Amino acid sequence: MRIETDSDYYYDVITIYDRLCNEILKRYPSIYTASKSIGKSKGYLYSPNTLGSVQNLHTLCKQFDIDFEYMITGKNNRGKFYPSEIDLKKLYDTYCLKRYTVRHSDSIKVIMHHIKQGKKNIKLATLFNIADLYKLSPLSLIY
Repeated sequence: MRIETDSDYYYDVITIYDRLCNEILKRYPSIYTASKSIGKSKGYLYSPNTLGSVQNLHTLCKQFDIDFEYMITGKNNRGKFYPSEIDLKKLYDTYCLKRYTVRHSDSIKVIMHHIKQGKKNIKLATLFNIADLYKLSPLSLIY
């Protein structure tokens, strides 16, 4: 997985990665120790590419007991709040409601087709792109 470096939302994903690292360093002496504690290789958390997708971020938030909402928005750090599961059905339903009122790129149409077919994950940059397109918060699209 890689972050789309040409995306307008690249820096949003980097900001989330920085937030994640700061929260991890409050609990562990180093990123290396944190990676080992969840059974990953020592360099697993050293790259923002680790995040890549909403599901990966959700999994890391669960493993480290970090507030998922805080990771996405940077607000309301309540400690251990994260949804039990990421639900892309709400995202797809929103897409269906706004299909003819908002102009979508072909790549978003393809992503929505994959979600309709059962895909359970999207990239963080894509989530931010769709949220901006619909003028909604990213969290309101996934739970």
